[in-house]
Parts: sequence; C-alpha cells; structure tokens
Amino acid sequence: MGGRVHAIIAAGALGAARGFVDAWADAARDRRTAAGPVREDHLAQRHLAENAYVVDAGINGLRAVAAELTAIAEAGDWPSRETRARHRYALARSAQDAAPPSPG
Repeated sequence: MGGRVHAIIAAGALGAARGFVDAWADAARDRRTAAGPVREDHLAQRHLAENAYVVDAGINGLRAVAAELTAIAEAGDWPSRETRARHRYALARSAQDAAPPSPG
C-alpha cells in the first residue's frame, strides 16, 4: 500500500503545482507593473519556464512509474525491493521539487 500512498501524494502535489503554474501564467498575461506588462518581463518568463519544467518533469516521472508498475503487474510479477525503493524516491522527489520552498 505504501507505493500507492506515495503516488497519491505525488499526484496531488503535482496537480496543485500544475494548477499554480497555469494560474500564474494566466495572471501574468494581464498584469502590469511600473516597468510594463509582466508577460514581457524576462525574469518572470524565466521563473515561469523553470517552474513549468519542474512540474512537467515530475508529471512525466509519475507517469513513467505508473507505466512500469502497470507492466510489472500485467506480467503477474511483483516489483523488487530495489524497484519499489527507486519509485518511492522518484515520487517523493517529484512532489518535493514541485512544492515551493518553505520560508527559512
């Protein structure tokens, strides 16, 4: 059951992060600062691109884990301890990378 819990947590975190990135992009289209439209600010574009990349990488990693586990299950096998450990790490890392850093 532990693997499913990790996948559920990762999927929730990645879904929330994807929603945030999409909302951020939508807000940047219309927002203006004293320097001009936010959508034309290179730093804002860079932050948006970096965050979208991290979220997309996490989603792709989650899909890869799900595909590998599905193939193992369809073959009637059980994932090895090493495979389970690798998947737990990948899922936890994806969720961690997508989450904003806590104030330090």
